[in-house]
Amino acid sequence: MAATYPTYLEWPSLRRAIIAGGGIGPSPDWPRDWYPADLYRANGKAPDLVAAETHPWSAQWGNGDDSMMFAHLRAAYAEWERYLAERPHREARMADVYGLAQEFGLGVSTVWLLARQARLQGRRGAAPRRTYFDRARFAQALAATPKAPRRRAVREVAA
Repeated sequence: MAATYPTYLEWPSLRRAIIAGGGIGPSPDWPRDWYPADLYRANGKAPDLVAAETHPWSAQWGNGDDSMMFAHLRAAYAEWERYLAERPHREARMADVYGLAQEFGLGVSTVWLLARQARLQGRRGAAPRRTYFDRARFAQALAATPKAPRRRAVREVAA
């Protein structure tokens, strides 16, 4: 299976190699919150052993220098987080009845009536057990209705 991220990002392969070795265990030199992401394991190896034994990155980490390893891991993890935040996301195609009601400002019963009238094909979700409809087809059916459906009343709260 091809990688779905750029090859210059090394966090996934670093994480895989460290977790395969048992993770990074506790150390009196490093606080628990210094370990990036989920690399901490209560029964893992000491950080200096991980820095010395994790190939091929051990040469970059000074062959056992755990401070260089942590700096490198934190930088790689920050770059990975930046990549995840900036990548494009695909819009969800299906929406449940409650989501459609909220999105279009309709009541749930109105969504059901419109879906039945337009004969939209619904799908049952696994958990929670809800019925999902295609968002674009629902919008087309809503636009094509000869009589505009009644909108849900919005309550105003006095400040």
